This record gives sequence, C-alpha cells and structure tokens, in this order.
Amino acid sequence: MNVRNIIPLAMGLYSRLLPKRAGVTLERVFLTPGRLKLRPEELSVMRRAAALPLRFDCTRMMPVFQWGEEGAPVVALVHGWAGRAGQLAAFVDPLLARGFRVVAMEAPGHGAADGQRSSIVEFIHALRLIERQFGPLHGVVAHSMGGAASLMASARGLDASRLAIIGTPDRPAGYLPYIGQMLGFSPDAIAEAKARIEQKFGMPMADLDPVEDGRGLTADVLVIHDRHDRQVRFSSARRLADAIPGSRLMETERLGHVRILKDSRVIDAVTIFLGSTGRRRAALPEQVEKAVI
Repeated sequence: MNVRNIIPLAMGLYSRLLPKRAGVTLERVFLTPGRLKLRPEELSVMRRAAALPLRFDCTRMMPVFQWGEEGAPVVALVHGWAGRAGQLAAFVDPLLARGFRVVAMEAPGHGAADGQRSSIVEFIHALRLIERQFGPLHGVVAHSMGGAASLMASARGLDASRLAIIGTPDRPAGYLPYIGQMLGFSPDAIAEAKARIEQKFGMPMADLDPVEDGRGLTADVLVIHDRHDRQVRFSSARRLADAIPGSRLMETERLGHVRILKDSRVIDAVTIFLGSTGRRRAALPEQVEKAVI
C-alpha cells in the first residue's frame, strides 16, 4: 500500500479512537512550518544585509535584515508560510535604486528565527514590531500568508501607505479543515484543534478574514496573482481585489506560487507602484499596465 494512503488511514483511526489527543497532534502539525534553505542567488543578497535581532516575546528572537540608508522611506518585505526573507531578495536592489530603505523579517519558526511553531497571528505581531522599530512604513511587499497578515495588520492599525500582495489567500482559516481532512483526521479532531488554536490566540479563527478586513482599508493595494498558482487559487485574488477599495489586480501566467517572486515584470510593477509619493496612484509602464485590471 502507498504510504500516502497509509497516513490518512492511520490518522483516521487515531482520531476516531482519541479525538482530543489527535486534535493536539493536528494543532502541532498545523502550526509547524517547514524550514526553507536559501538559494545561491538569494544568499548573495542576504550577505549584504545588516542583521538586527528583535525580541519577539519572552523566549524568541526574530531576525530582521536591512539594506539602504537610515532615514529613507522604509519598505518591508514579508515572506509567506514556510518561507523566509531570502525569497524576496530579488526586490531588494530595485527598491534600493528607487531610494528606499528595505527591511525583511523572518517570522517565528521560519528561517533563522527562534521557535518551531508559528501562525498568522504571529506574522501580524511581527509586522507591528517592524513598524515599532523602523517607524511608519512607506510600503509592504508580501507573499502568500504574509500578504494576508499584512492586510489584517493594516486593518488593525499598521501604518503602511502601500501594500503589494503576491499569491495571497483569501481564507487562511480554511487551511485547518483542509489539512485535517487531507491527512485523514476526523471532524471531532479537527474541531478540537480549532478550539485549541482559538484559545491559544484569544480569537475565533473566523476573524482571520483578509477579505473582510480589506473592505475598510485606506492604503493603496496592488494584488498580484498567477492564474496557474497551485497553492493559492486565483479566485482568492479576485475576491481580495473586489473587496479592497481602489485596489488593482495584476494577473500573471505560468509563474506559479514561488517563481512569481523572481519575475522581472512583477518586480517592475511592484517597485513602480511603491515608487511614487503622496496619495496619487503610481503610473505603471505600458507593458505592465496591460496586465493590471
């Protein structure tokens, strides 16, 4: 029998016999990201950064990487779930060329940060720590779950004028039942995991809703998503763009969920979007504007 079939069968039996204990297991699985290794082209950019450890809480430190001159407008780079700062390294030099100071964080449980567990709630807190350390943010460039966290942080008071979100899910809370069902956990075990996570963070998972939070945003938002993204469906981008007042949607083709972060057209669109001043919308170049709805 294929091991991919054995795991759901084993977890199904386990969670039917011991649903509460299985709920603890699912909670741990759900809140544990993988650790991603740096690619060579990312490493060369990261080595040029000035590293600053920030205290996330009483037991964990969070690394922050900096490029550019102190006093320049700050753009924060935010990785996604099981990602790390180096994934957004391709944005660093173009942003520096436009006069920005660039800072990139690694959330708890990711990259070089302390801890094994993480969550979108901790991503939000990490972004607020960046704001506290560096002051108001001119912009945020965020990928995947980091994009959802950026929208929710902005709705909760994060001072950021512009948000460029890439491959962002519209319903992050929906990943728990999806992962639970995929691994074969019973409904009772999934409900137990959900209750434990809600108790841990003091809020219903239903409140983790970037679409609803996006409806009241005043920041300028550029939503970028690939039509062939297999990890976050393209309809998520549609829902986010429809909900966020004045936002724009840029579609790409055949870049998927990760390669999109290295694409020159995407990088051009983001840097130009962030590169103007005031509240007037940045003018995008013709070849990029055609891809923006």
